[in-house]
Amino acid sequence: MRPLKAVLAFVAASASAQPIVVDHVTYVDPRSGQLQSNQTLILENGALRRGAAIPVIARRVDGRGKFAIPGLWDMHAHIGDLPSGWEELFLTNGVIGIREMAANQQHWAPQVQHKKRNVAPYLVHTIGSIDRDGPQAVPNAAAAPSLVARLAKQGVDFLKVYNALTRESYFALAGEAHRHDLPLTGHLPDAITAIEAAGAGQKSIEHMDNILLACSRNEAGYREIFVRGQGLTRPQVLETYDPAKAEALADAFVRSGTWVAPTLIQQRGDTLDQSILNDPNLQYMERGWLTEWKTGLSVLRDLKFERRWFDKHREILQIFNRKGVRILAGTDSPAPFCVPGFSLHDELELLVSSGLTSRAALAAAAVNVDDFFGRPHPPTLVLLNGNPLTDIRNTRKIETVIADGRILLRKDLDVMLANTKRRVLASK
Repeated sequence: MRPLKAVLAFVAASASAQPIVVDHVTYVDPRSGQLQSNQTLILENGALRRGAAIPVIARRVDGRGKFAIPGLWDMHAHIGDLPSGWEELFLTNGVIGIREMAANQQHWAPQVQHKKRNVAPYLVHTIGSIDRDGPQAVPNAAAAPSLVARLAKQGVDFLKVYNALTRESYFALAGEAHRHDLPLTGHLPDAITAIEAAGAGQKSIEHMDNILLACSRNEAGYREIFVRGQGLTRPQVLETYDPAKAEALADAFVRSGTWVAPTLIQQRGDTLDQSILNDPNLQYMERGWLTEWKTGLSVLRDLKFERRWFDKHREILQIFNRKGVRILAGTDSPAPFCVPGFSLHDELELLVSSGLTSRAALAAAAVNVDDFFGRPHPPTLVLLNGNPLTDIRNTRKIETVIADGRILLRKDLDVMLANTKRRVLASK
C-alpha cells in the first residue's frame, strides 16, 4: 500500500498538472491596450491559449466581472536579506517574478535552489555589484576577464556595474559581458557618460543614476569635479538642466536599445516626512526594518529641494517615454518604505503620474519583461476586480493569482498576509 504522504503528493501533483480554465473573463492586453471581453483562457502545458477547445478535465475559475492581466514582475529588488516567507508578500500582490539585482554569496545558494524549483515568484539574479573595490572588485581592465568568467560559471543571468568603476574597468567589463553573452546592467558609473554607456551596450540603467548630470549644460565640467570628489552639489546640476539634452539622450537610448528602470518609489524616499508612517502596508515589515527606516526619517533634509530633484527626474522620464525609451517597473525593495510586493503598485502609480499611460505602466511590469530578456517566461494570470487601463490603482484589487499550476484565491492570499503579520509580531 502506498504511504499516505505519497498519495497526497500524487494527488497534488495530478491537480497541478491539470489545465486551468478561466471562463467569461475580460482579458487586458498590455501591448495593445485592448480589452477582450467574455474570454475563455486556458493555461495548459506551459502555454496560455484563448478561444481553443476546452479540455475535458480541467480546474475552472469563474472570471465573470473580472479583468485578467499577466502576472507582474519587480524588475529591481533585493530579496536576500528578507526573512523567510518573503515569497508571500510578492504573490499576494500579483508579483510572480523578481529580478534580484545583487545577491551576496551567502544568499546565492538558496536563490539558486529557489530558481531551480521554477515556481513563482520566478527569479533572475546576479551576484553582488561590480565596483572598483569590494568583494566584486575590478580595479583595472586586467581584472575583468577572470571575474566575469567566474560569475558566468556560477550561473548569473546578468552583470551589475556600480558607481566607482574606472573608465578602463568599465569598458573591459562591457567587452567581457558581450563575450560571455551576459547583459550588462546597473548604475551609470560616475566616470562614464550616459551616451558612452549606451554605446558600450549597457542593457539597463537603474534608478536613472547620473541621468540628471547627463542632462546638464555643463556636464563635462561637472563630471570632472564629481569624479575627483571636489564637492559638486546637486543644486548646481539641477539649475543647469537642459531639456534638449534629455531629448537627445532619449534618442540615443532608443537607437542603442538601452532600457531604464527608474525605481521612482525608491527615489521618492528622500522626499518623505513623518506622514509616511501612516502607510498601512508597514504592518507587513519586521520591526528591525521599520526601526531603521524611521531613523532615516530623522536625518535633516531639505524636503523642498528633494521634491524638486525628484520631480525633475519624473520630467525626464516623461521625455524618455514620449521618445520611445523602454521602461521597466522596479522598486529597489526593501529600500526604505518600499514594502515588498506592495511597492510595485506604488511604482506603477508613480509611472502614470509621471506621464505614462496606464497601459504603458502595466507593460513595464508585465510584457516588457519578456522583451527585455529576449525570451518568454511561464504564462501567469492575475484576476482583478477593476479595469487597470482606466485606473492603474486597480492593479491592487487582486481576486486571484494563477501561476505554475496554483490557483490562489482571495481567501488564500488573505491567509498569506495573515501569516506575514504573525511573523512580524513575533520579530524583534
